[in-house]
Amino acid sequence: MTSRAALLHGVFRYLEAREITLTELLSFVLVHRQMNNPACPIYADLVRNTSTILSAFYYHPDTAAPTTIWAHRAMCTVYSGMVKELSDIDSGWHFSALQATPEKLADFRIEDMASKMHARAPLLVELVRTLLDATSSPHKVAEDVLVPDPEDSFYRGDGEKLPDSESTGGAGPASHSGQQDGGWVLSHEILIHIKTVTILSICLHSQDQHCNAFQSTVGIVLHACNAPEKVAKMLAHMGVSVSLSSIHRAIHSLAEEASYDVCQLGQTLLVSYGYDNLELYLTTDSPTLEKPGDGLIHLTSGALFRLDHGVTLDDLRCSRLLWDCSPLNPLASSPIPLDRYATMQFLYNLHREPDYSEDKLSRRGQFRSWHFVSTLFKHGPSALRRLASAIEDPEEIDPIPVSKLHYLPLHTMDLNEALVSGNIEAIQNMFSQAGVGDPSRSAGGSDSVVDLTEFVTIIHGDLGTYERVLSALHRRSVERSEYERLQSVVFAMGLFHFKMAAANAIWRIHVTPEKARVDDTSFMKIVGKLRPRDSSRLITSAKFRQQHELIHQVLTLLQLDAWRVEVKRRTKYESLEAWAALSPSPEEVKTIADTLARDYVEGEGLDLYELASRAQGTRDEVRLNMMRTMNHLLLYEELCYALNAGDIGRVETLLVPWVQIFRATGKHKYGKQTLRFMHALYFVYPERLRRAIRLNMLVNPTELINLFTKVTYGGEGSNNTKKRVILKSILIKIFRNAHANVEQNFVLPGLTNAHGVKDMSRTFALILDYMKTLHANEYQAGRTSCYPIRNVLVEGAATIEAESGLGKEDAGPEAPETAAGDFAPEESEDVEMELTAEDLSTN
Repeated sequence: MTSRAALLHGVFRYLEAREITLTELLSFVLVHRQMNNPACPIYADLVRNTSTILSAFYYHPDTAAPTTIWAHRAMCTVYSGMVKELSDIDSGWHFSALQATPEKLADFRIEDMASKMHARAPLLVELVRTLLDATSSPHKVAEDVLVPDPEDSFYRGDGEKLPDSESTGGAGPASHSGQQDGGWVLSHEILIHIKTVTILSICLHSQDQHCNAFQSTVGIVLHACNAPEKVAKMLAHMGVSVSLSSIHRAIHSLAEEASYDVCQLGQTLLVSYGYDNLELYLTTDSPTLEKPGDGLIHLTSGALFRLDHGVTLDDLRCSRLLWDCSPLNPLASSPIPLDRYATMQFLYNLHREPDYSEDKLSRRGQFRSWHFVSTLFKHGPSALRRLASAIEDPEEIDPIPVSKLHYLPLHTMDLNEALVSGNIEAIQNMFSQAGVGDPSRSAGGSDSVVDLTEFVTIIHGDLGTYERVLSALHRRSVERSEYERLQSVVFAMGLFHFKMAAANAIWRIHVTPEKARVDDTSFMKIVGKLRPRDSSRLITSAKFRQQHELIHQVLTLLQLDAWRVEVKRRTKYESLEAWAALSPSPEEVKTIADTLARDYVEGEGLDLYELASRAQGTRDEVRLNMMRTMNHLLLYEELCYALNAGDIGRVETLLVPWVQIFRATGKHKYGKQTLRFMHALYFVYPERLRRAIRLNMLVNPTELINLFTKVTYGGEGSNNTKKRVILKSILIKIFRNAHANVEQNFVLPGLTNAHGVKDMSRTFALILDYMKTLHANEYQAGRTSCYPIRNVLVEGAATIEAESGLGKEDAGPEAPETAAGDFAPEESEDVEMELTAEDLSTN
């Protein structure tokens, strides 16, 4: 026995002899606070080695069980106090359903909750993380504990974007390397992070039902996702969501707040309006004798857009000025009648070409050269993609400054927008929701409505809406009140629908004529190679998204084949890959692209009249068709580019050829109404109003609102009613934001409306090999075609000029009346297409 052990034995016998127990001795010091002098070595040693003493109690076989029970009870009290403290109203997590606002919903962040929880109750957070992780270190994953589902890509770390260090509150991707140690472990850490907040939120909600920020957010998202009530009730009983009644109260509160926001924005008068028809199938509607329907209801959706780019009230203060020059005003002092031919001539010279040298391409030619280069780098040999950074975007003509669009949905209206009377009611209903109109007619008093009679109101819509609004203005022109005759209404053409009409016009030129589908080099033959199983259906039933994709893909194939032909002519190389291996310079690529734009496409330095008038033995009709086809397809691609780039000047330069194409292909309404709109824009409206319209006309969220409404409330499984749809349609933007908020908070990658880029390389390579045998872009004297493609640009221009010479300009927009007194539209020459979410993601 050592001397130290002997000494301790002596102390032990001394205590026994005096009947002093260790319990009594420790209680004397710790409970009765005796001998608590920090300067006392014995007391200081006791405090310093508390962990050692407690560990001795925990690991000794005779004291382990009682120590564990005591520690458990003590920590239960501690943890309960922490939960009570976190659930206090000062934490900021009390969410009243009756006072729910969009701001509260948008401000919810799991990261903020995690930070506050860790700051105020670190032991509680560590307990939950330990129970979830079951490892000794939060950054070390035990193989026998973490066994991910092999089908769960979130655990595999398959390259999806994950939050950085700021969002996770811990080590970000930079602290990990490798797929296994980076993607897998980091993904697991993020899940632990989310589950910790979820579990503690359930505890807080159980402690105080008002501490429900987490549960309220989940409940509103469940409603936005149209989740079944059974699922909502199950999650409410689990503590993850609030009850159904609380969800419904929150929805009503959000709707009231949204209505208030609409009124606040509308009464600034610095807004424009957009509306469109909305058709829903509601299986809850029972057929009656008065309404023997099949569940299809006709509604009208609307939205409010803030006017940006420095638009002021003075820019819009011209309602009376426009009425004074309106042909609908019998007392107008200076009416300005519509002259489509003069408008066309004006558009020809609206954006004049700069003074280029003779050997330089025009603006359109430069765009086409750029597009040829872009196609080569995207779909050509991979060795050329190193040059992609050297390509410059096309010249901007009149770009709209970049700004974020701010818009608010309106309550869906129980109106049929197909009628003129329905359009009148829709406009007045939107004004009412926005808190504007005629104060003298307001039921709530003059203070509740802002007078708009001095100001114009910009209305966005498609062609059908434009026609019916014009008829409504004509019908109401006899009214005395400015408000009743809709004097403030001016229309802005919807350019997304213009783009749809352009795609349909290409279909009419290259697909609809039966003989246009005969030649092996025809547009539809190439489509048949791209989609062999759908080619027959696509002739008559192609949706807009399919038309858009096929136009782009066919043009890509024609351009790549033209590259091969021109490169072969210049270098004698048979393939683009062999030429790319020589590492051509950007200047060489640009030179060839300029040649392609000039010599392989109609419209830039090519006299197709001269080529077509040659003798049969020297004329190549197939190549002439290729030049004209690429001209039409490139016009469509330039339109798409201009809309995406926000270059309103380039859009206006494209109106002339597209109006000509519309008139030649039988789409007379689009041709006529486009010129009517441009006539009003440049010949009638004051300069400041013209600027306000041009800088704010590239908007199209009403279609997305319609689609989101259909997905949320319509369909075969819907149990909604018309009243419920109308009440909650104003929440569509809030619901979309709630989706985005949940995707961010719960790290749900891969959820997007955008389409993944398909790998078409093998398909293109196979079709290009086939096109080599056709020699479509190579001149072969005497080659004939079954169907020479019409020169629709010249035909359309001739039609407009002939109408001008014959005096066929419209006297007004009024059309015949039906028995019911509503607008009876002329037989439509436009193909009506039901838009899908795919259609709105075209580039």
